[in-house]
Amino acid sequence: MTDPAIRGRLRVLVLEDNPLDAELVVRELSRGGRSVAWVRVETEREFVANLSDDIDIILVDYALPRFDAIAAIERVRRSGLDIPLIVVTGAIDDAVAVECLRAGAADYLLKDRLARLDQAVDRAIAERRERRERAAAGAALSETEARLRRIAENAHDVIFRLDLVPTVRFTYISPASREVLGYAPDELMADTALATRTLRLENLVASSVSSPHIGANPRSYDYVPVRSRHTDGREVWLDHRQTVVLDDDDQVVAIEGIVRDVTAQYQAERTLREARERMAQSEKLRALGQMASGVAHDFNNQLSLILGYAELLLARPGRRRDDGALVEDLQAIHTAAEDAAAVVRRLQMFYRPTESEGPAATCVHLNAIVAQAMSATEPRWRDQARMAGVVIDVLTDLADIPPTIGDAIELREMLTNLIFNAVDAMQSGGRLTFSTRADGGHIVLCVTDTGVGMPTRVIERAFEPFFTTKGERGTGLGLSMVYGVVERHNGTIAIESAPGQGTTFMIRLPIVECDEGPIVEADQMIRSAPRRVLLIDDDPAVCRLIARILADAGHLATVADGCADAFSHLATSAFDVIIADSALPSWEGDHPVIRMRTLAPVTPVLLLAGFGETSEITAEPSSHVAEVVDKPIRTKRLLSAVARVTG
Repeated sequence: MTDPAIRGRLRVLVLEDNPLDAELVVRELSRGGRSVAWVRVETEREFVANLSDDIDIILVDYALPRFDAIAAIERVRRSGLDIPLIVVTGAIDDAVAVECLRAGAADYLLKDRLARLDQAVDRAIAERRERRERAAAGAALSETEARLRRIAENAHDVIFRLDLVPTVRFTYISPASREVLGYAPDELMADTALATRTLRLENLVASSVSSPHIGANPRSYDYVPVRSRHTDGREVWLDHRQTVVLDDDDQVVAIEGIVRDVTAQYQAERTLREARERMAQSEKLRALGQMASGVAHDFNNQLSLILGYAELLLARPGRRRDDGALVEDLQAIHTAAEDAAAVVRRLQMFYRPTESEGPAATCVHLNAIVAQAMSATEPRWRDQARMAGVVIDVLTDLADIPPTIGDAIELREMLTNLIFNAVDAMQSGGRLTFSTRADGGHIVLCVTDTGVGMPTRVIERAFEPFFTTKGERGTGLGLSMVYGVVERHNGTIAIESAPGQGTTFMIRLPIVECDEGPIVEADQMIRSAPRRVLLIDDDPAVCRLIARILADAGHLATVADGCADAFSHLATSAFDVIIADSALPSWEGDHPVIRMRTLAPVTPVLLLAGFGETSEITAEPSSHVAEVVDKPIRTKRLLSAVARVTG
């Protein structure tokens, strides 16, 4: 029942064999202006019959002929009712009073001293109300704990509590640990190290123990998925959500959290990511395929010059070295070789590092990227177009814009796809224009063609993967890749087009301040004192050429016949620099350069790179390589690199 106001209406049960004494007690209660509804009983049977939760207070005479106060207190206790009982008697000694209080009486009073009765009743009712409130709160707490335990016991996630004080130990791990990790909760709680390692909480526990104050620890932790292993050997990916428990001094005393098995989600995302990479690679190969005939044409032209002049020289070996015609022929061979290298660099521009090689963001000049993309795609928009009898003019309107942070390879791929789209849209020829300008904190790049244009319905779907208007000639991935590149650069892209009016792609990229680094002329010659050089390359002809270049510059070159021979030289002799080819076969699972660095840790290494295969060696923070020299080898660059790395 709901307690009445302490000074309000009062329901009283009086156990008293003297009616006058009962009336005296009730009259005393009414003095304070409260309304009293009361019932007097004399026997145990009457007493029990009138017990109910509606009673606010029981007043009991200590000594009755067949029923006393102690027995009445026991009957109330056995009934399960919480009704305060006050003993009111004519005479009582201290021992009896203590006995009544120990038995459960709220208070005791003498009949000739009832002035304290009103106060005693108020206090007894207030204490009963507090007991009921505590009981209700305790019941609610117990129900909440039971409900949370049922949730934890039936959840598919692992729920845990890890106490850090006084010792580090798990005090709860939910049954889901058996399904997620293969361990029973008791098994993990009995071995804190095993549980910490299996749940992948090592770093969190270490930081909380070493820096227990909240100032060094956030209240909650949110981690990317981490890898663990099930007892059956399966790889399991776990997602964590943790929070710290603090004491009154803001010290971390425990960690509570949830560990979720996200293996299926992680594998699905990885599969999707790999599919996207394959799609991107497919589109890249399609672009290379469109360039292939033009590249082959240009490359064969340069090879024709090299072979032709070389054959002329070989046919007349008696020419004098100072013959002017000989110098002209050699210069023609050199120029043709440089042009052939430029053709190879066009292909290198399309090399895309894998995710494992890390981000490729650097300080880039968008105008230079435009020029590179135009050069790389020239066989498509110039040579192939002319073979088809059409002319495509390419114009630029490039403003003076600041550099920004970007991925040069991705930006070139983006422009290549836009160029190919424009060429496809101008089957009868036309004009392709590139323009750049700065607009506040952004660089604006516009690619405009005078082709057939696009209706609104095509514009709305242009960036959707696999959407194409080219039929079997198209993959529907080109513009989707363009959109992805722009998005990864935190930019925006918009299309302005109409049928018969051409198309403009407007790209806005944020300007991010960056350090361009020192500018060094590529062919600047730096000479050095004679050095001892260990040389190893998988092509003997290249080895002989480099050895001659080094010898002509005064260096002492030792040519190693394979990796084992190189290791032997390093074990017995000292060298100032090692020159090694990046494409050497692996040695016991590692690149031979790594083994060379263990044999000669202070000797710098120059790596000769024919394409983009150096990441395995240079990926570590403490790189094994001092400098990379690109092939084809140029004398000035090689000798300058030797001078730089040897000081």
